[in-house]
Amino acid sequence: RLLAGPFTKAGTFTRYDFAGVQSAFDWVFITNDKIVYQLQGKEPSDQDVFGWKRVDVSPKIDENSWNMIYIGDFDNDGDSRFDWVLYLNRQDTDQIYKLAGVSRQGTFEYEKIDDLVVHMDGSEVTFASSDAVQWSAGQRLEKLKVISPQDLRGITLKTNLVHHYEGITQQITIEFYCDGSFHYHDELLTGQYDQIIDIRGSKIVIEFGSIYLYGIDQEGQPAEEYAYTISGDGYLYAGRSCYSMDYPDEKGQSCPYGAYLETILVREVCR
Repeated sequence: RLLAGPFTKAGTFTRYDFAGVQSAFDWVFITNDKIVYQLQGKEPSDQDVFGWKRVDVSPKIDENSWNMIYIGDFDNDGDSRFDWVLYLNRQDTDQIYKLAGVSRQGTFEYEKIDDLVVHMDGSEVTFASSDAVQWSAGQRLEKLKVISPQDLRGITLKTNLVHHYEGITQQITIEFYCDGSFHYHDELLTGQYDQIIDIRGSKIVIEFGSIYLYGIDQEGQPAEEYAYTISGDGYLYAGRSCYSMDYPDEKGQSCPYGAYLETILVREVCR
């Protein structure tokens, strides 16, 4: 669900010593409007589990502070009071936690969310697969985890050069940009009546283990294309993933017309 962002940061959670004595509740919450609330500054209730109390202090926000987003009923249990996600105030951090509830001692409990990293752009927050942190521009990947359109940002996917009958060749390239848009380019070369399909757009749907693209073609008409089949483990594989709905063998030889994903290229690293 976090990969369906972007989300808007609600504020920042950071430590503040009120009485000179260390306490588990020496925390304040600073909203995006710079309003400060003390954690358990008043008695918590069923409606206000944090016990927020507005205070006039000036806490310090640094890389050890925690940003918070609220995304509604995260676990579909009908109770959204604890449906907050916290992440460390550092770009590309993988320190991401879901508020799980309150212990018998009255302290808050958290659950670690793995395999994701955070991208921050002001108050806008997006989450992506942690694999992307290790990439560098120009790098070729053997496989790519694709859970949401966010995982495709900055990536170029290219099929092999397909040889059809009578010398006809075809190759399909899809570039995904950091702003969430894409450029689809399909060249079918016959030597006489070449066919070019060029589509640009920003609607990318990951559904039923497949990638779907919706945009406008070179004639200004709405167009859609099915791109690749994602394997059961959530990955696209260079040399194996078909440009089709069918399942490939190890070298993509069972792909219809022999079109398979030959290259996964990191064109640019998106932040």
